[in-house]
Amino acid sequence: MLLKSLDEVRVVVNISKATEFPRLATHLAQAEMSFIQPTIGADMYASLISYHNNPATYKITSDLQDNSFTQGSESAGDGDLNLTSEEKSWSMLLFYTQRAIANIALWIGFDSLNAYISDGGFKRSESGNIKGLYKYQEDNIKKYFRSSGIDGLDIILGILEDRIQHFPAYQSQMYRHRGRIIPDTKVFNDHYHINNSRIVFDRLRQYMKNVEDLYLTKYISPASLQYIIAELQKPTPATKVTAIMPYLRDPVAWISTAMLMQDSGSELTERGLYLKGLKNLSNSDLEINTDEARVKELIKRNFSTGDQYLIRLKKYLADNANDWETDAAQPSGLHNRDNTGKRTFFA
Repeated sequence: MLLKSLDEVRVVVNISKATEFPRLATHLAQAEMSFIQPTIGADMYASLISYHNNPATYKITSDLQDNSFTQGSESAGDGDLNLTSEEKSWSMLLFYTQRAIANIALWIGFDSLNAYISDGGFKRSESGNIKGLYKYQEDNIKKYFRSSGIDGLDIILGILEDRIQHFPAYQSQMYRHRGRIIPDTKVFNDHYHINNSRIVFDRLRQYMKNVEDLYLTKYISPASLQYIIAELQKPTPATKVTAIMPYLRDPVAWISTAMLMQDSGSELTERGLYLKGLKNLSNSDLEINTDEARVKELIKRNFSTGDQYLIRLKKYLADNANDWETDAAQPSGLHNRDNTGKRTFFA
């Protein structure tokens, strides 16, 4: 585990010293297994465990130290430690990962941590001097823990991507889509706004591939598409590949978002596929997706916009017919059939 004591937890979230760590530890472990490991991958997670377990590695022990990092100082707060870029990167990654774990654990364990089991069943902890929160206050706190935890996942991915030279265990995972039409969050955000959310982008990957395979190949031949993907894996792709990219990326972005909204029933707000609106305060344990009518309208709009971008792609290919093979991949129409030796009458 990346949080082994209450003291470590208290570095990243503000909780009481009286908190029973064994009760919290169950939820910390669940947060790591359900959120952290799938987000950064098994290899990177194992490397982070090793860094945490090594007593010789530097650890951030307060927000003050973290602030000094984000301001670009080499000092880590107390004393001029002169940390290397690699030491800063690893300690920042650990700090923000621990913070995300703690917030997610408090979210998923909120109800059980606020109760105890007696011979008479589940009871709510309360004393004569300290009263429990109102329901709306509990809802707000739970939403805070949830949003802070999920936002933390994007921060973690940002550290890994921006400082990738220090994290070899994550490189294979990060680079596995380098040769695709849209390789990363920043490029995607240039064509469709997802608030630079790496979480949302990761959910879009499979749909982007579907658009490449099922939509783009109706306009550009599979051989040409494979050539483009191969060129994109090079440090400097061919000029004609660079020139066609805007015409390919726009339909991929708009249609893939429509597909994801269609499957999830959720609007693509910032990390929207994880954060869902509460139905109402009196029944706040039930969660629903974004308003259905709005989602349907967005899906319709995105598919329509994607189709318009495909028309633009078709025109670009026609204007640059010498560069790209298209005849074998044009969409079939009403009259595009083999009538050899047959008579056809159109009324």
